[in-house]
Amino acid sequence: MNAIWEWDGEEIWHAMISPEFGEKPNNVIRSSSSSSCTMITPLSTPASTLTARPTPTIKPTPTTKPAPAIKPPPAIGPTPSQTATVSDSEQVYDAGSISPYSSVPEPGRTYMIRDLDSERVLTVADGCLTLTLAPDVGTTGGWQWHCEEHTSGWLGFRNAVSGKYIGHNNRGAGYVAKAVRFRSWEYFVLRPRQLGGYNLCVKWGHELKFVGTNTDENKNGNESMLKLVHAPTSDLATRWEFIRV
Repeated sequence: MNAIWEWDGEEIWHAMISPEFGEKPNNVIRSSSSSSCTMITPLSTPASTLTARPTPTIKPTPTTKPAPAIKPPPAIGPTPSQTATVSDSEQVYDAGSISPYSSVPEPGRTYMIRDLDSERVLTVADGCLTLTLAPDVGTTGGWQWHCEEHTSGWLGFRNAVSGKYIGHNNRGAGYVAKAVRFRSWEYFVLRPRQLGGYNLCVKWGHELKFVGTNTDENKNGNESMLKLVHAPTSDLATRWEFIRV
């Protein structure tokens, strides 16, 4: 039991029994006398009137959105190893015919120049510029060509046997290997092709002409041989590969 003593209007708190009674309770009956000392006992609150404090509502933790699924990279399909088509106007070539020894032509080196379509080799045979099968190159004349560069930047090809340059004959669309000097008729540039190999382009005045191949009857008319001619478009031009020797 706690006791409260009031003396002349001032409250004097004494923890007589319970040491935790440290505040003035709301339910204390005061004495009307301000000059007398009256003992006031705190009123007890019935348990039925006590109201339980409501339990605070716990807000649910927001659900974390799942991370978006990472799409796998697109599968890389196999690269065609044999044939490929670039456009409807372009012929389908056999990329497997390209030699593993094919290289980029550079000045100061010697090469075998091979037609990828016919698999024939550019050769000087019996004084004529023609194309022969690879097994016959050792017996049909000069098939090795020195790659040279002019001071103006043009490329030229000189036969290792005859020492003559390939060039157009200035008589229509023919080509010969009879020039002893490296001049404008013997100026070439190379254009790489997506399907492999290169197009040979010869300087023709202020233009470039694509080099192609065609068959031609010999003097006896019994046999035919391939010769170099102007190709009207790049689609009809010959693809050449250069094999360093």
